[in-house]
Amino acid sequence: MTDKNATGKRPDFIAYNVNQDRQGKGHFSRIGAAWSHKDGQGMDIQLDATPVSGRLTLRELRTEKIQPTHKLNSSKGEGYLKQNRESSDEHTR
Repeated sequence: MTDKNATGKRPDFIAYNVNQDRQGKGHFSRIGAAWSHKDGQGMDIQLDATPVSGRLTLRELRTEKIQPTHKLNSSKGEGYLKQNRESSDEHTR
């Protein structure tokens, strides 16, 4: 997912596709980002997916760090990573 444009500027807006479940609750899926033009008269939008519904929701980027839409599988946990680091250290001795 794009977190910066070609000039390295963070996006001003995040683009989402919103699907509603049977209870009417909206579920946001991040599909892109938008950068405002310097003159304030428009924006560039970069999409990684196009919503089938044709509806796109733009929300202002919050100041906290951008979070990926998919979390890495951490089923092996920190112990697995530590074990692999120790194992690779043994091979370099």
